[in-house]
Amino acid sequence: MNKIKISPEFRQSAYRSILSIGLFAVTYITLISLAIILTLLFGAAGLYLIWLKPMVVTIMGGIGLISAGILILIFLLKFIFQRNKTDYSNLIEIKPKQEPALFKLITDVVNEVQTQSPRKVYLTPDVNAAVFYSSSFWSMFLPVRKNLMIGVGLINTTTIGEFKGILAHEFGHFSQRSMKVGSYVNNTNRVIYNMLFENESYVDMAEMWASHSQYFAPFVSLALWIIKRIQWMLRKVYRILNLNYLKLSREMEFHADEVATNVVGSEIFISALLRLESSDQSLNSAINYFCNRPATPARPVNIFTVHQTMLDALAKKNRITNLHGLPHITIQNLHRIRQSKLHLKNNWDTHPNMHDRAKAISKLNISRLQSDNRQANSLLSDTNAVQEKVTEVLFNGIEMEWSPSPISMQEFGQEFIQQEKKYEFDAIFHGFYDHINPADFEFNPNEKTASEKTFNELFSDESIDLAIDIVSLTNDIETLQHIFQNQQDITNFEYDGVTFETSESIPLTDKLKKELEEKRTKLTHLLSEINGYFSSLAALQGETIHLIEKYTTLTLRNKEYYEKMDYYNQVRSATQFMSVTTPFRVIEENLEKFKPIEKTFKEQIDLLLNSSAHEAIITDEIRANLTKYLNKNWSYFDVNQYSDEALDLLISSSNQYVYILSQSVFRAKKDLLDYQAKLEKQHKKITLPDYICN
Repeated sequence: MNKIKISPEFRQSAYRSILSIGLFAVTYITLISLAIILTLLFGAAGLYLIWLKPMVVTIMGGIGLISAGILILIFLLKFIFQRNKTDYSNLIEIKPKQEPALFKLITDVVNEVQTQSPRKVYLTPDVNAAVFYSSSFWSMFLPVRKNLMIGVGLINTTTIGEFKGILAHEFGHFSQRSMKVGSYVNNTNRVIYNMLFENESYVDMAEMWASHSQYFAPFVSLALWIIKRIQWMLRKVYRILNLNYLKLSREMEFHADEVATNVVGSEIFISALLRLESSDQSLNSAINYFCNRPATPARPVNIFTVHQTMLDALAKKNRITNLHGLPHITIQNLHRIRQSKLHLKNNWDTHPNMHDRAKAISKLNISRLQSDNRQANSLLSDTNAVQEKVTEVLFNGIEMEWSPSPISMQEFGQEFIQQEKKYEFDAIFHGFYDHINPADFEFNPNEKTASEKTFNELFSDESIDLAIDIVSLTNDIETLQHIFQNQQDITNFEYDGVTFETSESIPLTDKLKKELEEKRTKLTHLLSEINGYFSSLAALQGETIHLIEKYTTLTLRNKEYYEKMDYYNQVRSATQFMSVTTPFRVIEENLEKFKPIEKTFKEQIDLLLNSSAHEAIITDEIRANLTKYLNKNWSYFDVNQYSDEALDLLISSSNQYVYILSQSVFRAKKDLLDYQAKLEKQHKKITLPDYICN
């Protein structure tokens, strides 16, 4: 590891961070000194006032003046009495005797990186590994042994070679003396944060003191006015300090990546990094699945088996191939999953974006011929037992309104398959319709002209990428427009591998709009071919009427969605004032304006409730809630405060209104696509003998 050198950017960022800490130290010492001088001056003036003419007014005024100086001094020193508790409830400490193979790998990496061993090793549920240590006041001056956290979600979705690379990255941080800068910044932030945001008890104390006498109130107000000026200055220092440290933090990540790459090679480490985001997304999906499970409350005995299922499903959906039993994600796959080619470089990011990291690692071009491609789970003595224990810790830490009972993996598997069938389109379309609604494009269902292309040609990778590109371009154009309107802290960005300045966002947006229009024209032509293909199949199988019926239903539901969403958007726009501080008079005026809008909105809800087309979607719970909303003219503001019950009912009713409309479109779309898939499968059965006869 001696050949790895500190980059000039790293060195410069470290110096700037140290100077920023120095700036805070000078600022704080100056503030304390001025506060002491001010307290002494106020104290002397107060005593002189009392001595000059002892009477009730001067005595109370003198005490008030003295207290103003003391209040300012207390404000600057109150962080000393703050107690910081670190929550270790989600961590499970492990010892070498429990996991000898895992600790052997840790020792091997420590020796190869030439750093010190971790003081303690903990398991967490996350898809991550991290270095941490007790960041107390004394840690700024005394040497502190670092601890290592290893996520079981990480072990669950990496090979041993990839896992070794990620450990090497973390031990690369062990060797960075700049981590000490992080300790200083962390403690400095605690001091500033305490003075900026943790003032509730302090303000209560000041107000209580002011309430003791009318003579004290002006001096308390004076002290609070001075404190606001101090806070303004601290915000400026906080910004400088953290922007410089976060730049250093990103340079530390690049340096640790280089350490890891020297241990396992560029290809293996990139493979591990690129899978992390999808793996983390899959674990969150697994957790959310059970937290929001509509059936009987339950939790898995082993969340990490579900985690693997979710990751495999994500890979399959995005046509990602498996390598060594795990999805092999490339930069191209990452674009497909994210549905974006835009990479923002925000000055407040703690890590460089994955695209920049992968590019830097590739540039190192370090090869390793040998790698252990067994799954990292094999390092654990009893994988299932460890995963079950961590699962229990995970769900014990999640607050739920109910106590879930364990669910077997067999039961989950059956349930998951049913959910996929219910909420996903047929797999033969390869995810094409995940991004496209055929009702958004003109279509003549009576068209009988057969497409010149086969089914596989119509739903090829090129067709699916076209659909994804349209979604990606739409999202990126919207983001670029937002960047131009809010340029703070984003100096440049990267689009499709090319770096742009923020000022170039508008010309790039115009270019992407033209590209989007071209791709939409191409997609319209493709959909015309697809529709012609299925019209021909329907005609051959005598199903034209049914196909037209299903397409007509989707068209009607889609049209209804856009028409009725206008009423919802009017409600959102008219109630926007409720989410910000607004004078009482203005609130009452806005509520008067809202009444006719709400009346029309309620009429639309009533139409949905009485429509047979939506009957299957409207559950008893939804009907009861919407009926409650319709049956009363709710007062949203009374006696100078909002009514939580009325607002909650308005929000829930609005959300259910949108749910009914969107579900109507989804079900009609799924019904059409399931029917088209049935036509294709029947067609294959009919034509299959042509391929197998001699």
